[in-house]
Amino acid sequence: MKEISEKIENGIHACMDAVGGTIGSQLFKVAAPHCKVIIYGRLSNEPVCFLNADVVYKNMQLQGFGIDDWMNSKTNDQLTLIWNSLITSVLNGTLKVNYDKIFQLSDFQQAIQTYKETGSRIILK
Repeated sequence: MKEISEKIENGIHACMDAVGGTIGSQLFKVAAPHCKVIIYGRLSNEPVCFLNADVVYKNMQLQGFGIDDWMNSKTNDQLTLIWNSLITSVLNGTLKVNYDKIFQLSDFQQAIQTYKETGSRIILK
């Protein structure tokens, strides 16, 4: 977070947190006034901790995003269109997924263990 503070003088204006825990907690320290935080995951089992004063006096907005509720709000036609668009973007190279290591689906237990030990971004194929 020190790097963020040094590079972004006035703080971040928006962020998405899939981790939570210590990393999620640090986001509140580098947030600019009126920052919007979208929390959509919980890769860490630790809670996010922040001072109410940071949220109140910076007029921050916190929003949760659960994929299940979002998907349930879409029709089958909308979901088909979304999936087709995503697949096309991946195949033509306009959407890239960053990862550290690829595992075969049959090696999912090893992939999970690797993630737990290293925090690596894992792809199962």
